[in-house]
Amino acid sequence: MKKRLSIYKTFTVILLPIAVIYQLLWSQIFTHILTEHWTLDKQNLLTQIKFASEFIIYSLMLFVLIKFTHKPNKYMAYSIYSILLLVLFITGKALAISLQLL
Repeated sequence: MKKRLSIYKTFTVILLPIAVIYQLLWSQIFTHILTEHWTLDKQNLLTQIKFASEFIIYSLMLFVLIKFTHKPNKYMAYSIYSILLLVLFITGKALAISLQLL
């Protein structure tokens, strides 16, 4: 049996910093693009790309936590899963709105 990672350490040391760096990179993209010629079509396309990539990244994070981590405390695991599910729901709704599905 393979040794599994701690869910708390995986979330706080690996996945949370990845999410923060990802958001910081997007803030830099939006900051620098806003200084150039900015059209509504470019804005819509860029936000759709951002939401779709966020949905994929956060889905992969949830999968990694479920599949590859050791969960000594099931309530802590469920609370972490709930946080990621909430973020996925919000991101999915924002993506659906930007694609005019809602």
